[in-house]
Amino acid sequence: MYWHYFYIFSNMLYKKIFPFGNFTVDTSDFEGQIVPFYYHVYDFLHGRKSLFFDWYTGLGSNMAGLVSHYGFLSPFNLLFLFIKREQIETFMTLFIAIKLVFIGLSMLFFLNKCFSRIPSGWKVILCLLYVFNGFTMQYFIFPMWLDIVFIFPLLNYFLFILLTNDKISIGYIISLSYVLLISIMQSYMVIIYIVLLTGIYLFIFYRKNIEHIKSVICKLFFCTVTSLCCTGIIILPGAIHILSSYRMNNNTSIIKILRTVNFSERSKWLMITGIGGPLGVLIYGLKKKEEKKFNYLIILIGFFLSLPIILESTNLFWHMGSYINFPMRFGYMLVFWAVIGGAIGVVNYDFFKTKRKIKSYIIYLLIICIEILMIPFQYWILTDNKGMFWIALCVFIQTFLTYIIFSYFRNKLMTKINYIAVICQLVIIPVALIVPNQGHASHNFIPIGNIVYNYANTQSVNNPLKRIKNIDSSLESNYPYICAIPALSNYIHLVNERQINTVKSLGYAQTFTRLCDAGGTLFSDILMGMDSVIAETDINNSLYEKDKDLGEFKIYNLKNTFKNEGILINNTQRVQLKAHSDNPFINQNEISSCILGTDIFSFVVDRSSLLTNTLAVEGIKELYFYGYTNEKIEVIVNGKKIEIPNFSNLQNTWYPNDLNNGIISLGTFQDCHVKIEIVPQEQNVDVLYTIAALDLNGFKNVEPSYADSFYIETGKSNIFIELKCDQDNMELFLPVYADDGWECTLNGEKIRLQRFDDFFICVPLIKGNNIIKLKYTPPGMRIGIILTIVGLIFLESIVSRGQQKNKYILNLLFILFVILFLFIILLFYILALAVLLLSII
Repeated sequence: MYWHYFYIFSNMLYKKIFPFGNFTVDTSDFEGQIVPFYYHVYDFLHGRKSLFFDWYTGLGSNMAGLVSHYGFLSPFNLLFLFIKREQIETFMTLFIAIKLVFIGLSMLFFLNKCFSRIPSGWKVILCLLYVFNGFTMQYFIFPMWLDIVFIFPLLNYFLFILLTNDKISIGYIISLSYVLLISIMQSYMVIIYIVLLTGIYLFIFYRKNIEHIKSVICKLFFCTVTSLCCTGIIILPGAIHILSSYRMNNNTSIIKILRTVNFSERSKWLMITGIGGPLGVLIYGLKKKEEKKFNYLIILIGFFLSLPIILESTNLFWHMGSYINFPMRFGYMLVFWAVIGGAIGVVNYDFFKTKRKIKSYIIYLLIICIEILMIPFQYWILTDNKGMFWIALCVFIQTFLTYIIFSYFRNKLMTKINYIAVICQLVIIPVALIVPNQGHASHNFIPIGNIVYNYANTQSVNNPLKRIKNIDSSLESNYPYICAIPALSNYIHLVNERQINTVKSLGYAQTFTRLCDAGGTLFSDILMGMDSVIAETDINNSLYEKDKDLGEFKIYNLKNTFKNEGILINNTQRVQLKAHSDNPFINQNEISSCILGTDIFSFVVDRSSLLTNTLAVEGIKELYFYGYTNEKIEVIVNGKKIEIPNFSNLQNTWYPNDLNNGIISLGTFQDCHVKIEIVPQEQNVDVLYTIAALDLNGFKNVEPSYADSFYIETGKSNIFIELKCDQDNMELFLPVYADDGWECTLNGEKIRLQRFDDFFICVPLIKGNNIIKLKYTPPGMRIGIILTIVGLIFLESIVSRGQQKNKYILNLLFILFVILFLFIILLFYILALAVLLLSII
C-alpha cells in the first residue's frame, strides 16, 4: 500500500494542499455542506449535541435524514475524537487519504481471495485503478460515498460466497448493513446491483440447477431482510425524513424519465477514465474458452453498468428518478468490474521468453512511446474539460495498446515496462481532477466560523432560542454548525415544504432547499430571537449597535427589542390566522395582530409598477421593499443604490439574487421626503413591488402578553418550562419549528402540540401552574428500534439454527425474485433503450 501513500502525498505536494500548503480539498458541496455537517458529528462525539437533532439551524432541525444520507455513522468519523474542532477542515486532506488507503486494502483483499495467482505488479495497478479513477476523484467531495467504495469489494466477496455455497453469509449481512448505515441512496443502488448480479450470475452458472437457485434466492432474501431490520433504527427515521423533504417533491413521471436524453454529460464519461488498461487485458482474456462463463458475466454486468453513460433515463432510474449535478453515483461499480475483468485477463496471461527480431522490439518501443505520450494527452483532456469524444478516444487507445502488448509481446521485462507506463497514466487522474479550494482569501466561512465559535464560548449565554443573523449573506448557509450559534439559516437539503413556505411568507430569502437569514423585518427577527447580527459589511442602521470586531467581520446587537420568551397568545386568535398571502407584510401583520394586538406595518406603496416614488415620512420609520417578480432591478433611495449583498458579491446592487430575494431594508428615515427609484436591468419589463413602513416609535410602545414566573431550560433535544398563566384558553408561543417529532407533557399528562402560522410550536396551557416537558424523537425512530431488535433476534436465529427451508417459501421467493429482476431489466434498460431508438428514428 506504499503506492497509495505515494500517489496521495505527491499530489498534495504538487497542488500545495495542506499540510504542504495553505489550500484545502473541500470544494463545492464539500465546503458548503459536508464539512459543516462534520462539525455536527464532532460535537456529538464530544457529548455536546444530539446526533438526531440540531438546535443551530432552521429553528430546530431533524437530523435523521442526514445521518442516513451523509454517513454520520461511518467508523472513520471516530477520527474526529483525536483532533481539535478548528482543525476539521484541514484534517479533511488526511481524512480522504485514509479512506483511499482503506479502499485499496479492500480491493487487495478481494484480489488475494479470488485471484491469488495474479503477479504483485498487476495487483498494485488494479488496486490503484480502484482507488484513483473517474468516480473517486470526482466524488471524493462526498466522503460518505468513499465508505461505500471501501465496503463494495468485501460485499461482493461475501455475496459470491452466498451465491455459490449453501450457507448463510454473515459477512454479507455485515457488509450490506454497513452500506445501509452509511447512505440510503447508495443502499438503493447497491440493492439494485445485487438483484442484477444475482440474476445474471445464477442464470449463467446454475440455470440447470433450479433447486440451487431457489435455495440461494431464499438465503439472499433472508440475509438482506436481516440487514434491513438490524439497521431499522437508522434507515426508517432517515427514510421518513428524506421522503417528506421538499427536495423529493419533484413529481417526476416514468414517461418523463424515459424521454430524458443526455448523451454528452462529461461527469458520466469521466467514469471510464483509466479503465482502458484493464479493458485491454480483459479483451485479451476473452480468447480463453475455459473462462467463458466468467467472460459472459463480466460482459453482461459491464453492459448494464455502463449503459447509463449513454442512456440518461437508465441513469435516472438508478437515482430513483432524479438527481442534481452528480450523475452515475454508482460509477464505482463499473470500475470494480473493470478491475475484475483485468484480473481475469492477467490470470490467463502466459509469461514466456521468446526471441524477437529487432523489428519487433522497435514496434514495442513505439507502443511504449505512444503510451508515454498518452500521459500529457490524458492530462489535456481532463484539465481542458474535453467531452465524451476525447474521453472515449483516450480509453480506446489505452485499451488497444494494452491488448496489443498482451497479445504479441509476452515478455516479463516488457510487461514491467508496461506497468510503469500504465501507472504513470493513473497518476494523471488525481493530478487533473483534484482541484484545491483556493477561495479562502476572501470568503472562507469556516475559519471565521471557528473565530465566532471561540468568541461565543467566552459568553455565558447558552440559549438555543437566542439566535444570530448573517444579515449581509457573507457566510455560507451552514455557518451555524461551525459557529455553534443558533440561526434560521439552513442548507441541509432536507427541509420540508411547510418550512420553506412559511419562511418565504415572512419575507426571508429562500433558494431551492436553502433557508437564508437575509430578509425579514425587525419584528420577525425579534420574534425568532435573532437579536444579534454578524456581517462583513458595515451596517449603517440605527437599529443596531456594534458589539465586537472579529477579524473582517463584526457582531452587532439590536438596540430595542421585546422578549421572545414566555409569549402568550389566545388560541382563538391563533385559529383565526388567515392563510399565507404573497405579500409578506400582510402575513407579518397577521402575526403581529395575534401577538402584539395590532398591525404594525402600513403600506406606503402597495403592488406598484411605478419606477419613481416620492414618499413623505412622518415620525421615525423603517422602510422595507419587497419585489414580486424575478426581473432584475436596482433600487435607488435618495440617489444612493441599495446594496443587495450575497456570498459571492457583497457590493451587489441587483435585486433579487439567489441568497437575497426576500424583503430588503431601505433604511431608517425621520420627518423627511424619500425618493425611491426602480431601475430595471432590461427595458420594457413589468416590475411589481410593495413598500411598507414600520413606525419605530409605535413599535416600542407595544409588547406581547407574557407568562408569569417564566423559566426555561433546554437540553440536547428537549425543553423544560415552568410558568404561571392567569387566563383560560391561552397557549405558549415557542420560536421553534413544530416538527412532527416533538412530544409534550403538561403537568405529567401527554398533550397535543399546536402550530402557530403552520410553523412555530404552540403549547396549550391551563390556568395556574404549568410544568411543560418537550422531547424530540425523529418520526419513525420507535418503530425502527423495534425492527432493529427483531433483526438482531433473527440474526441470532440464523447463526444458531440456520435457515429452515420450506418448499412453499422457496417457490414464492423464486417467483418474486424473477418478477423483480425482469421488472428492472424491462424498465431500466429495455424500455429506456426502446424509447431512445424510437426518438432517433
